[in-house]
Amino acid sequence: MLVFNQALAAGNPSNLANMQRQFAAVNAHRNDARHALNPAFLANAGVNPTELYRDFDTVTVRQFHLDEGDAILSRLLPLGRSLPVGRMISSYARASGMGGFQTSMSGDVKVDRDKVDYDFGDTLIPVHQNGFGTNWREADQLSLESFDDAAVKQSEAARTHRKGIVSYLLDGTDASYKGTTWNGFRADTRVDQVDLSAGAFAFDFTSNATTGKQFVDAFTALAERRYITQKVMAPATYFVSNEIFWRMSADYSTEKGDNTILDRVRQIPGVGEVVPSSALSGNEILSMVLTTEYIQPLVGMGVSTIALPRPQYNSPVEFDVVSVMGIECKLDFENGGTAIQHAQG
Repeated sequence: MLVFNQALAAGNPSNLANMQRQFAAVNAHRNDARHALNPAFLANAGVNPTELYRDFDTVTVRQFHLDEGDAILSRLLPLGRSLPVGRMISSYARASGMGGFQTSMSGDVKVDRDKVDYDFGDTLIPVHQNGFGTNWREADQLSLESFDDAAVKQSEAARTHRKGIVSYLLDGTDASYKGTTWNGFRADTRVDQVDLSAGAFAFDFTSNATTGKQFVDAFTALAERRYITQKVMAPATYFVSNEIFWRMSADYSTEKGDNTILDRVRQIPGVGEVVPSSALSGNEILSMVLTTEYIQPLVGMGVSTIALPRPQYNSPVEFDVVSVMGIECKLDFENGGTAIQHAQG
């Protein structure tokens, strides 16, 4: 789970156990005698390190519930699975279909005992970091007012961290481990990439020059590609740019009392929820089946604020905001059946 909230792991003993181990590890770092915080250091502010970190954690949870319009991460968080922090890659088995089924009247037909082939799909689980701090003289003058300033800085750092996670989901990272990479929803090969600028799916969903029917027909083609070509029939959540969502508010036709384009889109088979996202722009659509059967955040450490050691008297007072998370996008044995689709052009 990306934030430390035991309610998120309710009913899942493995998730809860891993979350508790993660939080214990975070507290071990926070309580390390080398770090910047100690009761005397915070005396002027009238707080102790435990209180300060409790406030930091509360702010972090609040920030991660404020999606600021991106909507994507908020939908993915409840699907998360906690893992040990040392796991750099997570693998899942992909099995081929097994043949050999026969029907007969006699029952003495030789059974073809076909063998199941399988391989593994790997997910990168990298570390995400940013931070904040102040110089040693300002910290030495610590007062209640400057403590409030530290809380504001931490809040903004948690907000920046959330935006960084969303950017990681969409655009990936240059980091890799043993050949495993993640290039983001916008480019990764585990995502069905559709070109809206050329070819069979070329269409500008932001244009006011197109009719409602043309819009719905083009949207239907995207849904059909998932349903027929990718063989994923579960309803998907469609995240669309604000520009596309605004276009959807128009009437489907000029007939009096007709539905909006959005109303018609919601009637397309395989279209579940349609959600505007500020993380997308222009002619861009991202859709996914939001179940752990197809997609799941894998969390090695929830978002944590930890003080850095201060080896010298004049070392700055600095904090890292850190998390460990990857996104598992599952494919079937033939590398098809992806339930995540990105369309842009």
